[in-house]
Amino acid sequence: MKDQTNLIVVIVAIVFMIGFSLAFALTQRKPVALTAPAAVPLTEVQPAEGAVVYANALPNAGSAAAGAGGGGAAAGGPASGRRGPVGIQSSGN
Repeated sequence: MKDQTNLIVVIVAIVFMIGFSLAFALTQRKPVALTAPAAVPLTEVQPAEGAVVYANALPNAGSAAAGAGGGGAAAGGPASGRRGPVGIQSSGN
């Protein structure tokens, strides 16, 4: 009985091996033919006249109407520096 069981297991393993081999061979992806990349232009770029503006500051950096500048307080924070925890008073010593 043991030889018959071993024979069945070997035959089933061989059938599975053939099935998996056929599945792998028949369902493999075909290689994709890539197109040649477009040529990169190597000519010098000429900016349009008047398109480049050189400045020493950001646009609208000096106007107060543009919003809170660098001197403004943090949004929602205390207006006059950092304070200690609420309820604890200094002893003065």
